[in-house]
Amino acid sequence: MRIVYWGSSAISAEIAQSLLENNFNINLIISQPDREKGRGRKRLPTPVKHLAIVHNIDVLTPVDPNINDVIQKISDYKPGLFFLSAYAKILGNELLNLPTKGAVNLHFSLLPELRGAAPIHRAIINGLTKTGVTTFFMNEFLDRGDIILKKETEIKEFETAGELEKRLIFIGKDIAIETIKKINTGDFTCIKQDASKKSYAKKITKEERIINWMSTSIEIIRKINGLSPTPGSYTFFSGKRITLLKAKSGVVKEGKPGTIITEKNLEVIAGDKNTVIIELLRPEGKTIMHSNDFINGYRVKEGDSFQPVTR
Repeated sequence: MRIVYWGSSAISAEIAQSLLENNFNINLIISQPDREKGRGRKRLPTPVKHLAIVHNIDVLTPVDPNINDVIQKISDYKPGLFFLSAYAKILGNELLNLPTKGAVNLHFSLLPELRGAAPIHRAIINGLTKTGVTTFFMNEFLDRGDIILKKETEIKEFETAGELEKRLIFIGKDIAIETIKKINTGDFTCIKQDASKKSYAKKITKEERIINWMSTSIEIIRKINGLSPTPGSYTFFSGKRITLLKAKSGVVKEGKPGTIITEKNLEVIAGDKNTVIIELLRPEGKTIMHSNDFINGYRVKEGDSFQPVTR
């Protein structure tokens, strides 16, 4: 079965790599256009395009995949199946009708929960206790198609989005292989999504990355862990931006929100008078460090405070 693989992110590249290692016939890869990155603003390919180049697979990077010229180019490959993971654009009906066995999307949530752009981040930010991976047949609507397979996993206490992502990738590799095999043999039964259980995982905005120390401790912890390692939540200390990367619950403590209450651990008072213990962080212009290294390097003392903005 001839597969056209659609994807852009590093996660998507890992799924594609697994399919190639298991000898699936990916004869065309479609990814987002090259983007400017870094201080030099050099144009770089997406991880999925890079994979295509390494494996000498034909690759297209259209700005709009739904225009006639692109549709014709894809049609020339006579696709049996589209397999999409983190491509970041919606495909129109004309495209979706090209493959003889349909178009499948792999999504990192238990649909219909967390449809949309940031399901792993939102699972932690929203305080969910479980999530997973779903494969489904695509239609013209966002993440609403009939489900083929679904596998779940528990979200661990104080787990970061990066840690959860690594576990979901393993599930994703397995479910991708199983899904394609089932479609190839016809051995599957689809399940319609229950729209009454739907929720959405909207894209992370710049504004919500800022830590508001007036929030409750659990809200702050979920935001820190849910946005780690990227895009990262942040606060300010002595005018420097500090990206916070891992946190857990502390104790009950009276005081002004944002105040650091101990020099041994980086423990900060939240708006509900519970504390947040910061374990990992990255000061502006520096590498990731443990909180003790930050305390020593920046001479943090009890009574100092974090601020949501520079002063």
